[in-house]
Amino acid sequence: MGRDPRRARDPVRDAEEVLMPRDRLVVVQLDAVQLDTSRVVLSTKSLHALELYAAHWPGETVVAVEVKPRDPSPLLTSVRIADLGFTIVDRARMGVAQLRRDAAVTLAMHDVYDTGRSDLAPDRLVLYGEIPLAERIRMAQIGSGRIGRLRAAAGWRRRRGALREMVARTGGFQANGYPALEDYGTLSPSAMVYFDTRASAQIVLDAAHEAPARPSGRPFTVGFSGRHTAAKGPEHVLAAVLALLEEGLDLRLVLYGSGELTPVLQERASAWPEHIDFRGDLDFATDWVHDVPRTVDLMVLPHVQGDPSGTYLESAAVGVPVLGFDNVALQSLVDRHGIGWTVPLGDTSALAARIRELSTDPAARSDASQRGRDLMREHHFEAEFARRVRHLRDVAAL
Repeated sequence: MGRDPRRARDPVRDAEEVLMPRDRLVVVQLDAVQLDTSRVVLSTKSLHALELYAAHWPGETVVAVEVKPRDPSPLLTSVRIADLGFTIVDRARMGVAQLRRDAAVTLAMHDVYDTGRSDLAPDRLVLYGEIPLAERIRMAQIGSGRIGRLRAAAGWRRRRGALREMVARTGGFQANGYPALEDYGTLSPSAMVYFDTRASAQIVLDAAHEAPARPSGRPFTVGFSGRHTAAKGPEHVLAAVLALLEEGLDLRLVLYGSGELTPVLQERASAWPEHIDFRGDLDFATDWVHDVPRTVDLMVLPHVQGDPSGTYLESAAVGVPVLGFDNVALQSLVDRHGIGWTVPLGDTSALAARIRELSTDPAARSDASQRGRDLMREHHFEAEFARRVRHLRDVAAL
């Protein structure tokens, strides 16, 4: 069991207070937070993750954060510092190296811009990462001209040695998804794979019990969920659905989320108001996990970039199979776990053809749905953090 929640304190601890116990876990938080003398404001997902680190770690958990200005985003949660199960430290007032000096182990992002972190007690540093080098290069080239693409490739190739050396000299590596594990896992003395999602054990269980059948007479419904940006590919979903509607297929499209492309998408969809529905941003735990399985037969996520999007597995967790482009992240999940299907990257015609095919193949959809649920029963949010902390304890020999 982790330590009891901290009593009321100043959020920025003095070095003499923090740099004592040898059983301390230091987590270098990637997302910036808002901080004052009594409250911290951060994303709900980050809060739950940090609480799980603290719950499973046998000693003190110290979270090193970057403080940012106020942000009115509704996706953030404000919490009293006195109610937290971990200690918060402002990195601007106490550096990571100082915090790490007497820690049992430190968890930090695999970041080429901060290679100095690995110089101090590297055997007690665990890195986590998610994007292999080849995909970093490809993502950096999206939307660039020939010269820009060449410069992006050259820049990342110059960093290749530093990225690989970091993994080889530290105590462990936690790979978010199979592509990162395949790229860096063999370099590490202790590597593991995990999946980063918001799907809790209860969400997976509830979705399996509800498992609603499609109401008689409802059209086949395609979904998209995520930011409405070019990297996520909502315009490809819309183009495929519009082509199928023009053919006469009885079809609906429900788009969750919002972003810079939302007005463009709405304009393109304006001729089909009864078939295309923009639901906006739904709260994940209270609304999305119920609305999606009741509404969507096939989640279409044609992401142009190959980062390990949590939406692939969150859709699988609620029993909705996934169709998307064959980027490295989704392709690895389809190949290993059968949660859905892929078509060639950028091929909207192939996307439309597969939607048409799957609209009349409920057996294939049901099989992929069950495979997705099976995967997420083993890799829900709580299970993944328990496994990650066990890995940290192994590296720390605790």
